[in-house]
Amino acid sequence: MRSKLLAHTSIKNNFLIVISHSARALSESACRAGWNVISVDGFADTDTLESSYECCCLPLDSGEFLGSYLNTCLARLQQRYPQAKVILGAGAENLADRIEAFTGWQLCANSSTVVAQLNNPHEFFDALDELQITYPAVRYTAMAESGEWLHKRANSCGGMGVSRQVIDKPQGYWQQEISGLAVSALCVSNGVEVACLGFNQQYSTSCFEGYPYVYQGVLVNADLSSTLKYKTISYANKLINHFNIKGVFSLDMIAPKQSAQEVLYVLEVNPRISASFELYEHLNPGLNLVDAHIRVCEGERLPEFDLSNTQSAYLIVYAEEDCLISEQLVWPEWVKDRPEAFRQISKYEPICSVHADEGESKGSLYSLLQQRADQVIGLIN
Repeated sequence: MRSKLLAHTSIKNNFLIVISHSARALSESACRAGWNVISVDGFADTDTLESSYECCCLPLDSGEFLGSYLNTCLARLQQRYPQAKVILGAGAENLADRIEAFTGWQLCANSSTVVAQLNNPHEFFDALDELQITYPAVRYTAMAESGEWLHKRANSCGGMGVSRQVIDKPQGYWQQEISGLAVSALCVSNGVEVACLGFNQQYSTSCFEGYPYVYQGVLVNADLSSTLKYKTISYANKLINHFNIKGVFSLDMIAPKQSAQEVLYVLEVNPRISASFELYEHLNPGLNLVDAHIRVCEGERLPEFDLSNTQSAYLIVYAEEDCLISEQLVWPEWVKDRPEAFRQISKYEPICSVHADEGESKGSLYSLLQQRADQVIGLIN
């Protein structure tokens, strides 16, 4: 574990601890809202350091924080910041029970009970049946041949727990693989009412052997039909009332190809601020979703949202080979999550993210992002 303490001027004289596999976007948003941000993540990239009062970098193993390092870090932060608010990002939502146990820390997120219910496949899919929400068929026993079934590991994120391999692990389940458009909705709820901020298309990569749906990025304000948008809003209303979901969260779904009825299958609920939120903030300069998340988690009413429908997207650039970040490297302005100079990055680890907005190219945003990703690889190699 390594930690950096940086001088930073803040409007507020209180601390917000952000824990996430990558804390950069959350830290930047919280910093803009005036918080002294203590970031805990697996990268401590240049952008995160610039927006953080203190940054703790913890090693990740197969998409999870190593327990011993995490325990040491949380104990030290509790001593250093005995009174603080805490938000949890991707890969950290399952720490809710740990955070609730620290006297003096206020968890601004869904409770550990809500997270446990959403992450328990039996409880979650039984609830979908009760709410008459469609989802791909589910099985709880391993099969000799995987066929058109995917094994999904509970409490995973970013697609690192989704495999075609025949695996029989605790808390895992099998789900029918359906070909279609991977979509999501970014929502905010106070547990009683919900607002859908936008509808997204998710990008994934199959470069990781055995894991065909590793998260690679997202396009916000995706072109979905009014029928699919209506169904999404209906699903979100049912889910927040059943599970008492609060704050900013996302609903992951798949829209099957060649479906005349425009069927929409729910895959999971991510009970935390999801990665797409930063693009909505980018398109709407007055919007701060970390601030909105904290406020509704503390019981305030939902704010009014009047958001741009312009498309924006980003793509994570994964290393094709082991590489070392040069001190002379000049990053293009459309790059975020910039690693520090002399950082050693292993093959298939994320290097950075590349961003693009509607109107920057005559072609598709995805094609432009791929070109920019190739350009980054060229700069590093």
